[in-house]
Amino acid sequence: MSVIGALEAEWQRIGATPAAACAELRRWAVVEPVLGASASPADVLRQLAEPGRGELATGVLGALLHLADDPFAARSLLQAVLPGLKGVLVKGFNGQQLGLGSQRDGDAELVAATWEAIRAHAGESPRFPARYVIGVAVRSLRTRHQVEARRQDHTVALDHERHAPVVELDDARTGDEQLALRIVEAVRSGDLAIEHARLLYATGVVGLRAVDAGRQVSLRPRAVYHALAKAGAELMRATA
Repeated sequence: MSVIGALEAEWQRIGATPAAACAELRRWAVVEPVLGASASPADVLRQLAEPGRGELATGVLGALLHLADDPFAARSLLQAVLPGLKGVLVKGFNGQQLGLGSQRDGDAELVAATWEAIRAHAGESPRFPARYVIGVAVRSLRTRHQVEARRQDHTVALDHERHAPVVELDDARTGDEQLALRIVEAVRSGDLAIEHARLLYATGVVGLRAVDAGRQVSLRPRAVYHALAKAGAELMRATA
């Protein structure tokens, strides 16, 4: 079963549970009255699926996004946009455009990115909430794919460069290539630690933000900047 199929099956269990879901809906309706006309979250979403409910859908989905700091409100919004996610996949935005793998993996990555978008933008008021969170998810996946493709295109096997043939720096055609070659030479000479070389390469050549580069090597933001400063000093000494 795909992730989307599993979510739909789960919703049949949790969306209409009287003791839990209905109590949540009553609590939400105090803050967002547009949610107060239904008996349960599942009933809310069923109404949105009826023809001619576009204006209601915008109001309800906006209310759920306002409340999305609440995990169950976020889950309800995710359920509401599943048809839109299916449309994204059917229209061919998976595959190479988003860097998704198999159909099952593609479903999972798109759902995960949409969940992240909902949680990250909780409390906001976009004009079209469903289109907005799906758009954020699609752009996020496309950006990840582009960064990964760039990283693979420019990857230097730092662990194996100690014994590589000498490359003249004058052969480099771009600033990125020159920096990559300086990093390789510094690693080869033993003047630059592999961990520091990876950070310099990720930020200076691939173009990742420092925090994203640090996340790849399990460093907290403050530790990343400290490590980058140390790495930069090592590289300057090595290439002086």
